[in-house]
Amino acid sequence: MKRSVFLAAIAIFAFAIPGLAQTPNPTPASKKTYKTYAAAMAAGKKLIAEKKKSDAEEAFEQAAALGKTDAQKADALIEAAKSQKESYDIGSTGGKYKGTNFTIYHHPKAVQSLDTALELAGIDDEKRAEIRLLRVDVYFAASKATDAHNRLVPDIEKKANKPIVLVIREEMTALAGAASTPPDLKVEALIRKAQAFQNFRGSYTTSSDLRWAFDALKAGSEMAGASDSAKASALLQIAELARVSNNSNLFVQAFEAVTKLPKATPTQKHTAATELASVLIQNDRIEPGRKLLTDALKVPGLSVVEVGGIHRLLAVSYVREAISTKAAGAAETALITSARNELEAAIKQTKFKGDDLAEAYRGNAEFLRRFNDSKYFQLAREQLKVALAVPRASEKQKAKVQYEIGETYRLENKIAEAIAAYKLVTNANPQYFGYAEQRIAELTRAKP
Repeated sequence: MKRSVFLAAIAIFAFAIPGLAQTPNPTPASKKTYKTYAAAMAAGKKLIAEKKKSDAEEAFEQAAALGKTDAQKADALIEAAKSQKESYDIGSTGGKYKGTNFTIYHHPKAVQSLDTALELAGIDDEKRAEIRLLRVDVYFAASKATDAHNRLVPDIEKKANKPIVLVIREEMTALAGAASTPPDLKVEALIRKAQAFQNFRGSYTTSSDLRWAFDALKAGSEMAGASDSAKASALLQIAELARVSNNSNLFVQAFEAVTKLPKATPTQKHTAATELASVLIQNDRIEPGRKLLTDALKVPGLSVVEVGGIHRLLAVSYVREAISTKAAGAAETALITSARNELEAAIKQTKFKGDDLAEAYRGNAEFLRRFNDSKYFQLAREQLKVALAVPRASEKQKAKVQYEIGETYRLENKIAEAIAAYKLVTNANPQYFGYAEQRIAELTRAKP
């Protein structure tokens, strides 16, 4: 958007609240003028990586002006809109309320960039579909920005004379139904159609809203010609919607369907396997859950974090087995040893040393203590004690770990032990020393 147009938009915002004269803080002028489309696009992507969004916007806007074909201009405008979707300026009021800051989001600029791209005659239907999908993402982002000066959604609703959810629903229905829309993008349109009510109203409020959301996602998961990854995206959304609506059967069915898609992405397979395994383990179906996790470890392309997460969940499975079977003696020792081995396998996925290694053990402990049983808490404290013994860990990191030992006792409701652990937190880490002092005061007052 040209700066003159943006300033005109600011003038409109200034009259949004009667009695307030509002002036935006000036946006700095572009620091560089680019001579070619390629240079401007490369600079914009580099600036995005450096989190310099305002400068990136201007680079992409220049790229759009420098593009020699409509395809190049569209790509530049799409990148500009992506940046604008996440960008904002800080303004301040004048007059009686002088000095009060407010936020001016760039969502209207993003929509204008995308509308401009849609007007280009030389782009194909696939590119037009991509632009329309991104425009809905801007609407979603605008709905979450609650600042009073964000007028995008109200203005769209006023112009369309209907709620924004219906605007999105109708546009995405048309996009998914168009023969020229590629199958994967049809799935994306159906996903956004289903997300509309949840994004704009916080939850699905009526059975009919819920039904057509499920129907849209089901259609996406069965879309002829769509890739496995696109279908998996729809299935994962079904699982999330089932979670919101407390439909446990559908929740499980959706994840099971993802595991049967051979070309789903590694992350999609990881999500489905770990979510399903969590449910199975929680319901004491240990062996099927463990098999899902061991099979998931064989999926190529998983990240270090994903592999580590599988090992952590495998550790949980062994602790859960010890609890559910009431194992004792050698049997219990074997299960807890297996759990320790899985936690160590999670750590070995990285090459961490010093503070980073101590933090990884602390992460193991934080994961374990989500599960409410003394065996989990005991194993969590073991991990924290290992963290304290990590070579070359700083005193600052050790203070944080010691605080977490106190937290683990507190969560287990062992108040005396928690207070004793908090008292060992040193001032090498003033932040966690302060937290420990607060906990001691709280727990001392709470003691009978």
